[in-house]
Amino acid sequence: MRTMLISVVLCALVFTPLLATAQAGGELREGVDGASSQTSEATEEVEANEGDEPANEIVTMEWVMDRAASMSPLVAIEEGQVVTAAARRFEAIWNRFPLFRAELNVTPAPTIRLEVDEETGEIDPFSNRDSDQELLNSILSDVNFRIGGDLTAIVPITTFGRIRLARNLSVVGIEVAEIQHAASIAEARFSAFRAYRTVQWYREIDRILRDAESALDIASEELEWAIDDGDRTARTSLRQLRIARTAFVTLRGDADAVGLLARHALSQTLEMPVEFRAERLDEAMPEGEPPSLRDVLDSARESRTDYALLDAAVRAADLDHRLRWRQLTPDLFFVARLSGAYTPSVDNVSGAFITDNFNRFGYGFLVGMRWSMNPATVVARARRSGATRDVVAAQRDAAWAGIELEITEAYFSAMSRRNILLSYEDAMRAADAWLNQAQFQYDQGLADFDDLKDPMETFYRTSGGYYESILRYDLALADLALKCGAHEFEVWPGATE
Repeated sequence: MRTMLISVVLCALVFTPLLATAQAGGELREGVDGASSQTSEATEEVEANEGDEPANEIVTMEWVMDRAASMSPLVAIEEGQVVTAAARRFEAIWNRFPLFRAELNVTPAPTIRLEVDEETGEIDPFSNRDSDQELLNSILSDVNFRIGGDLTAIVPITTFGRIRLARNLSVVGIEVAEIQHAASIAEARFSAFRAYRTVQWYREIDRILRDAESALDIASEELEWAIDDGDRTARTSLRQLRIARTAFVTLRGDADAVGLLARHALSQTLEMPVEFRAERLDEAMPEGEPPSLRDVLDSARESRTDYALLDAAVRAADLDHRLRWRQLTPDLFFVARLSGAYTPSVDNVSGAFITDNFNRFGYGFLVGMRWSMNPATVVARARRSGATRDVVAAQRDAAWAGIELEITEAYFSAMSRRNILLSYEDAMRAADAWLNQAQFQYDQGLADFDDLKDPMETFYRTSGGYYESILRYDLALADLALKCGAHEFEVWPGATE
């Protein structure tokens, strides 16, 4: 019974490394942009009903990341920016096409019927009118409508490069929007990856903690029986067990908090059931040697979006600078115009000295130049844009150095986590062998429970650190992949097959 007591106490105390992981909520919860967890009771219920309900089906890592990329609000924002940039490019392209201006109007018009002398065939409005009043009445006896229209087309001949520069600038805008869209997808996938990994980690920790909880319950019950039987030393053991249970409760609470936060965040972001089942955590050790830092940096230059984004910013600043200087040049254009008016209630009148605004039709063509500017303002703005271009180019060079430093830091962090994981693998084997040896000696009567304490404690502590090291290595490697612009978070960037 004392052997069981020691094992139970150690089983509870063994998870101190896990407590450190849970208390490092800053790291996990920042990375838990959508992770999930559940209590031990929920886990048991889900596993008992495995496969019975759609909510209990295994949700894969690939499905979670794809769903995050399609449902993330950040991705939706960048998709809108892509559409906006495409609209700007459409507008810039159509600046080369004719500009049409149309006008159509309908106005009241009097009824004017001029009489013609039958003998001479000439207009004689006064031949059959006795007075001016009768003439006016005959002219204005009725009111009708005048329909007029005007259609003008303006075709740019040349703007001395302004249209071309604006079109090129809009193309850069599309490139920037697409780069930012791709970056938002990578961020969404990375958040989902970290969240899902946290769920997988919690599943393993929850399993171990449930085993420890069950062992604590059994040990407490047996100690109470021993006290009832008159074993006075059992009281001290029971007190030790209660102290161990306090540490266990703290561990359970911290682990559940991380898991529940992750599970609910992921559920809300991806609109999926809270109590989904994740795949088992892959405990496979890293294979092969990681690539060199130089290979990782070369891979980042080819795939990281920031490099392309910085280049696009420099090109956009240069195009804007050149466009500012083009404001000093005029616009040459060609104009075609077609106009007409028709009034059914008015007879058409023609003649060398007659202007008939009621019934007319005409067309015309011209070549024009438009030039309106403030030279001092244009020159000042052009010089300012040139300085801005130089600043952007310098910022790009400085940003490259900062990006390499960021990648270098992530690289060595992943290397450190990898070495720790490999070390824990060796430690696990050694701790397991030590515990088996001590257990064998105890069973043979060659050792007592004090000899079993240290190897048992070492084994459980190593188990807790082992699962923690798996999670931290996976997250460090994924962080490096994100900083390098890689699409796969579980493969070293720049690694060659």
